[in-house]
Amino acid sequence: MDLHEVLYRRTNTHFKFSDNIPDKDLIRSIIHTAYDTTPMKCDTYFFSIDVYGPEFKDDKNILYPTTIREHTEKVYFDLQEDPKEAVRSYSLDENNHLSFNNQVLAPYLLAFRRNKKPTRRSTGVNQISTKYTDFASGTQAGMMALTIALLANEQEIDASFCGCFTKKLSFNSKILDGEKILFFLCLGYYDETKRSLINTISDLKHGRFEGLNFEYASHDFKNDINEVIHWHEAQK
Repeated sequence: MDLHEVLYRRTNTHFKFSDNIPDKDLIRSIIHTAYDTTPMKCDTYFFSIDVYGPEFKDDKNILYPTTIREHTEKVYFDLQEDPKEAVRSYSLDENNHLSFNNQVLAPYLLAFRRNKKPTRRSTGVNQISTKYTDFASGTQAGMMALTIALLANEQEIDASFCGCFTKKLSFNSKILDGEKILFFLCLGYYDETKRSLINTISDLKHGRFEGLNFEYASHDFKNDINEVIHWHEAQK
């Protein structure tokens, strides 16, 4: 699979992954390769990654309700009062779209955290400001996560990002404990039997769901490229 194919194979989804679990050594190799090849400013890591494998299924189920995609006091109250019943009732919204980020139940859940005490070989790291640490952690983590996602897709392992979760509904989640989580990267194999409610434009754009009709098919989520990329021409 060449780089172009890998780039367009990667898609994000809110759906659950299949029960087919990727080999742990392969996941470890992907993460280590990303660590070896992703550039880091001054070789200082302002983030860390906690990897939760298949054995943390119960902890992921506790985390799951915190990924509700509708943030209202009523939803928070219902989830806090009776999490199981609320999860059932809020599983689909009025447009028949998933209301939770189901990808956090993936076999491998990578939690990218801010690292308040970055270390490096050279001196002076203690003089780095908290404001800079917050900026650098997100930038570096995003670079590493995308590298992992692409390396995974090269091995036909699916990767989905998740940045929507709330600590207001921690439910004593061990995963949410500790340093601030920037986002999750979820690795595994997408369940092809659950594709009918896929609600991301990227899946359609990448041609993996030909023949399916969605309201999203005619909707362009991205800005016009010229609104984002500005070419500067030298004056003659």
